Amino acid sequence: MSNEMSSNGSSNDMVNNGLIITGSAKPLPAGVTLPLYMDNHATTPMDPRVLEAMMPYLTEWYGNPSSVHRFGQKSRHAIDEARSQVASLIGSSDNEISFTGGGTEARGETAAAVIVAITEGPMD
Repeated sequence: MSNEMSSNGSSNDMVNNGLIITGSAKPLPAGVTLPLYMDNHATTPMDPRVLEAMMPYLTEWYGNPSSVHRFGQKSRHAIDEARSQVASLIGSSDNEISFTGGGTEARGETAAAVIVAITEGPMD
């Protein structure tokens, strides 16, 4: 089995790592190029606008948001602002938004919230 595909996607080849699978003889839609990254459950490419917004916090204001120093407080302010933006976008309140470090942590928090809701009733 080949590890290469033609750039128009007309090949029946498949990259053997499972990230690219196509058997279509039809050309790819406009703007779609190969290779296609399809392992988005593991990690996803960052949107350039997100990277641009995050750069100050990755290079300059990288403080722990739980700290009292100005680096931490700058990070805390950015997180609180992002929380408000997300809440506004989906019509919820700020205290209903929780940011996690990844999928495993998010699943753990969700499971804990479900257990609390079942045993103690819905949170206000």
